[in-house]
Amino acid sequence: MPETTTRPTQPNAERLNATAERDSKPLDSRVAVQIINDIEQLATSEIAEDQFFGQWLAKTSQQTGAIASAVWMLDGSERIGLLSDRNLPDVGLSGDRSAMQRNLVVLASVLKTREPVVHVPGASGSFELPTDHVLLLVPLRLGDRVVGVAEHFLSTDSPELHRLEHLQFLEEAAAYAGRYLAWRDETTSPDRQLGFWSDFEKMISGLHRSLDPQEVALTAVNDGRKLLKCDRVSIAVKRGVRTEIVAVSGQARVKRRSNLIRTMRQLARPIVRAGQPITYVGNTEGLPPSLLKPLTNFVKESRSRMVRLVPLVEPTPLMESDRQKDKRKYRSQKCFGVLIVERTTEGWLTPPQLKQTELLADHLGTALHNARTHHRILLLPLWKFLGRMWQAFHGRIVWQTILAICLLAGIACGLAFIPADYRVEGTGQLMPSVRQEIFAPWDGEVVELAITGGDHVSQGDVLLKLRNDELNTQQLDTRGRLAEKQQLLKTLEAGIAAASREAKREEEIRLRGRYAQTAIEIRGLSQQLTELESQIEKLTIRAPIDGTISTFQVEQMLLNRPVRRGERLLEVMNENGPWRLELKLPERRLGHLLEASEATGITELPVDFVLATDPESRFQGTLGEIATRTSVSATDGSVIDVFVGVDADLIEQRRIGAEVRGKIHCGQKSLFYVLFGDVVEFAQSHLW
Repeated sequence: MPETTTRPTQPNAERLNATAERDSKPLDSRVAVQIINDIEQLATSEIAEDQFFGQWLAKTSQQTGAIASAVWMLDGSERIGLLSDRNLPDVGLSGDRSAMQRNLVVLASVLKTREPVVHVPGASGSFELPTDHVLLLVPLRLGDRVVGVAEHFLSTDSPELHRLEHLQFLEEAAAYAGRYLAWRDETTSPDRQLGFWSDFEKMISGLHRSLDPQEVALTAVNDGRKLLKCDRVSIAVKRGVRTEIVAVSGQARVKRRSNLIRTMRQLARPIVRAGQPITYVGNTEGLPPSLLKPLTNFVKESRSRMVRLVPLVEPTPLMESDRQKDKRKYRSQKCFGVLIVERTTEGWLTPPQLKQTELLADHLGTALHNARTHHRILLLPLWKFLGRMWQAFHGRIVWQTILAICLLAGIACGLAFIPADYRVEGTGQLMPSVRQEIFAPWDGEVVELAITGGDHVSQGDVLLKLRNDELNTQQLDTRGRLAEKQQLLKTLEAGIAAASREAKREEEIRLRGRYAQTAIEIRGLSQQLTELESQIEKLTIRAPIDGTISTFQVEQMLLNRPVRRGERLLEVMNENGPWRLELKLPERRLGHLLEASEATGITELPVDFVLATDPESRFQGTLGEIATRTSVSATDGSVIDVFVGVDADLIEQRRIGAEVRGKIHCGQKSLFYVLFGDVVEFAQSHLW
């Protein structure tokens, strides 16, 4: 008779590894863990029961080395029958009626005791085994009920310790089979399906009952937790550039500074950007690298074994134009939030639960998007109040007319009599007041540069040198002619002295005439040479004032480049001196400036301006000079230049040529003119 050994039904991978470590020939724990992982993945797939248990037997038999194996299941009449088998004819069980009867007795004992068991042939016992093999029997559970038995036939020469290890392995594999049976039963049970859809309809009704985003989020997380049978449900939404956690199940308010909420927010942020659902069940393989760190921090803080993150996307409009349809072809729906589902007791989700989560996220995305759209209406409480007031007058035409007339009259009086500051706006640049442009004095070629853009120079410093070959040639020619005339003058002096000694009066007079003529020519050539040297000296251009070279890319623009006389070469600006704004105002605004100056008697009108280099700061200045003539701008048409004095010490971000937008205060006018002055001026100028 067989010997019976029972083991507690507690599948545990750590205990399986510990037992394997004590054995002299340990169980291959790596292969066992891999098989358990494969069975876990198989348990979440939507395949038929016979296919599932066929693969289940193949994988478990690979680890236990069973000669044959089978899965027996109870039917609706509580009768046990064969669901799937592997090599049962090899142990002589399928064709022997008496052996089958004995096997049914063994199976019935397992169904009764609800415990895994090892039966060894030849040992003492209360019943006879069907074959001469060692039997490993593990009950298959559906919740609290035992609905089947997994049976493995091993060789009788297998060590006893190995049998116990294999039994523990089968216990853990049977636990995942129980999970598969549980979700299959939930899917096929009409009562459970009706219960789910009933709860789902109640939840959807609650979601669409309110247009307050916070109420919608709280309803979703609390009812969704019961509907999905999970431990915690949270919602994260995108507000501007930030992602915030707006609701957590079981909490009336979100503690935004807690470590859990902080790590949850960091995890939700990349999901909102990517717009793809993510499921974590204890393994991070296949997840994007950007999610590994925030997911690890969140799991460590929340101690969740399963995390499901489903994006919340904006719904597609019921009616779309052709243009909207074309845009949607090339652009995915916009993700504005994330539904976060957690479990701390189980690290997996069944296929029905995955579909339920996506279904809930779809409806939640629509309800929350509609609530957020409604909540973003400007001055919503005011419009609600006006709507209630208008509803009170509904159906009363006379009162509606009187109310409309009173509102229009009030608005007109307010626009006509409420004063407001009128300001003229212009754009321009911030520039130093002291600056000097440098032009080419003569035609020439730039042969040397002593500065670069941005260098600080002092008055008299050499900036660049030009070369004019024509001036150099003229200088050499003039010097040669001057030397000839000077030599001729010496010759004439000698001739005059000789004629005087010899008393040749006529010759002396002639030579003295030539001497005077030559002296005049020498003076002319000397003056010409001095002028040429002055011109050549001017080819070395020096800084006219202290300041900074404001010309950009000087070397690329000037070096080894021919220039014409009068051509602009450089500009030097004194950044340490006073600064001013150079604004361009539309010509039609000039009248307001003059009118404000005459009305107030103040020529230096106040000016508020903003720099592009420091847009967060506001500065003040005073209106100075106004140009006496207009100019033409390519963008604004006829404009007039005005200069505004500023206090440079108050402006930290001073940059030459920084873009500036200024508003000149021109006194007060009616609110109507401030708001609609452009329309009035257009009508006056075109319809007068």
